[in-house]
Amino acid sequence: MNQTDILSVREQIQEDILSFASVIDDEKIFLNDDVLDELCDIVVSNFTKLLATDKSSGVRWGVAENSNTPQESLKLLATDESSGVRWRVAENSNTSQEILKLLATDKNSDVRYWTAQNSNTPH
Repeated sequence: MNQTDILSVREQIQEDILSFASVIDDEKIFLNDDVLDELCDIVVSNFTKLLATDKSSGVRWGVAENSNTPQESLKLLATDESSGVRWRVAENSNTSQEILKLLATDKNSDVRYWTAQNSNTPH
């Protein structure tokens, strides 16, 4: 992801928050737990996308192994240049069968091994 893409994600986060705030103001919605949860989901999803494209493979590793990482980010990380990142996606208990099928054919044997060990992998 280049600098323009990163700015795009940041702008999307800002737009989502402003849009949500506008709805709250227009509709006089109270910030109850459901509303706050939805807002947090939006921010976390966009922020996770940003972290999943970080220059540091260590940051991407952290995102890949986090069981709360959204599927969209895991799918992106499943094609990461670092086999260590792909390996973390393969062993993540939240990784979908679709992503695991992709990782099952990875060129790296460790990635394929951890894919086979994942309880979500179809047999």
